[in-house]
Amino acid sequence: MPSYGPYKNFKTGREAVDAAPKTGISVIIVGAGIGGLTCAVECALAGHGPITVYESVKKFARLGDTIGIMPNAGSIKIWRYDGVHIVDQIMVPLKAHDGETAEEIQQREEQEKQLRENPAFDAHRGDLHQVLLDYAVSVGVEVKQGINVSAYEETATGASVIINGERHTADLVIGADGVKSKAREIVLGYVDAPKSSGYAIYRAFFDGDLIRKDPLIAHLVEDHVDQRNVFLFPDCHFICAGVKDTKEFSWVMTHKDEADVTESWTAPGKIEDALKVASGFCDIVKHVIAATPPDGLLDWKLVYRDPLPTWVSPQGRIALLGDAAHPFLPTSIQGASQSMEDGATISQVLRLAGKEDVPLALRSYQDIRYDRVRNTQLLGEQVRNTWHKPRDWDNIDPESVKLPHSPALFGHDATAHAIAEFPAAAERVRDRFSMKDVKEVEPAKDAPMDVGGATAAVAIAA
Repeated sequence: MPSYGPYKNFKTGREAVDAAPKTGISVIIVGAGIGGLTCAVECALAGHGPITVYESVKKFARLGDTIGIMPNAGSIKIWRYDGVHIVDQIMVPLKAHDGETAEEIQQREEQEKQLRENPAFDAHRGDLHQVLLDYAVSVGVEVKQGINVSAYEETATGASVIINGERHTADLVIGADGVKSKAREIVLGYVDAPKSSGYAIYRAFFDGDLIRKDPLIAHLVEDHVDQRNVFLFPDCHFICAGVKDTKEFSWVMTHKDEADVTESWTAPGKIEDALKVASGFCDIVKHVIAATPPDGLLDWKLVYRDPLPTWVSPQGRIALLGDAAHPFLPTSIQGASQSMEDGATISQVLRLAGKEDVPLALRSYQDIRYDRVRNTQLLGEQVRNTWHKPRDWDNIDPESVKLPHSPALFGHDATAHAIAEFPAAAERVRDRFSMKDVKEVEPAKDAPMDVGGATAAVAIAA
């Protein structure tokens, strides 16, 4: 049983849901990705329901590579209630070693406690997704797969999705359907075309033994200890890491891409093409790429979108979440974490506003989240530009290229922040427009740099 958190007296998420005061707010979520499932679980824990998630994929497969979950997402309560501690299904425990001193044992135990209370870890995307999916079902969320939503509708009293010509209605609809979101069109009132970021990324995930076989790169999986290594080159960076005690291995390589933007962002990658990109790189990188099995590589175009003027539909019954609202560059290492913060925020503002004020809740969600999300996006752009800018490549100061660790970013508790900020956000929403005849939500401003409850600098070393 967890010994911390707002539901510390419950052994499972199901117990917490059963005990929560019921709001009667029905929720439809389109998209069973990490953000959508997080939102579903958080809404269940907050007492909302029924909650239905529609997903177009008929059956999930273990695809993709690693995904980083940062402490700001780890503080969200979904990680804590499944009877055996949900994080234990993902994280590899810290290893004790022979001859540990009493001080070292104490330090390791304290670190384990901190990681469990505010987890930060790498996981295979498929593993994390399956844990979330199982957890959502366990707390009463209905997840329907192989379902294509063809249209969205809203009235002053509810929102609907159209499936095979039939209307399915709830108090609100959350569009968590990713960068190709159909919900975005009804929210914006027009089709929002993607733009190229100017970069593409190779992504690979395979058996760690393939690295162990090559003496030149075997040190990357030495002693079965997971480690992450970053290699910087002109207008390119390469990151590789062991996963699950190096049983598995992943790498990504972000590089310049001048191809035209299309709506097809992912395709099988060719090892020989990746080796061409890395032709001037060090031998370690080349050997890692060469060790990759042909079916273990994807080539993914990094498509970007300008910040949306609003995430909420004109009548306030449909809202966007995660990549549907704010896609991130991988260098932010925050895409999944920010979508999880979205879900936690939505669950709380709905609880605080109540069933009669769903539009106020969703507009307050945007008000609370908009600046933090935008400035975290900018942080990813800054990191990429810092890593890729011209420099003396033979004499790089490691401090100048470290990822920024802003306390305002990583120390953020989205649930507590939503509860604290809702009264002021709701008042701002009421002041900005009349609830009776809303034509368009006024977006939050794009400054200053604020990724938490207070203004915080996000500049990184040059």
